[in-house]
Amino acid sequence: MSDELARRDAVKAVAATGGLFLLSGLASARERDEPGGLSGEWFNGGKLDQPCAILQMGRVLLLINEKGDLATGQMTEANQFTVLKGWGGSVVGRIVDRGKVIAWKGGGAWKRG
Repeated sequence: MSDELARRDAVKAVAATGGLFLLSGLASARERDEPGGLSGEWFNGGKLDQPCAILQMGRVLLLINEKGDLATGQMTEANQFTVLKGWGGSVVGRIVDRGKVIAWKGGGAWKRG
């Protein structure tokens, strides 16, 4: 039974990811330049071989780390968000350097390509 629920959750996540990817492709460059505009490709530690992604719809975020792990998040301030589910608990990201870097509380950073 739990395997069936896990599969169902995985299918829902894949469907949501596909839909958000489709919608994020419609986002204009202007939206990405606005404060808090996080949609797009990021790189863990700035390393091009460790791509990550964020899909943003208003204050709601879908995050994919360099390992392909999914998480959901929410903007909590103009330049800060919290990961609500996934990645082992509550993780906070702060947007710095004019929106080009996400500094993770506890260490590490994602950088725009």
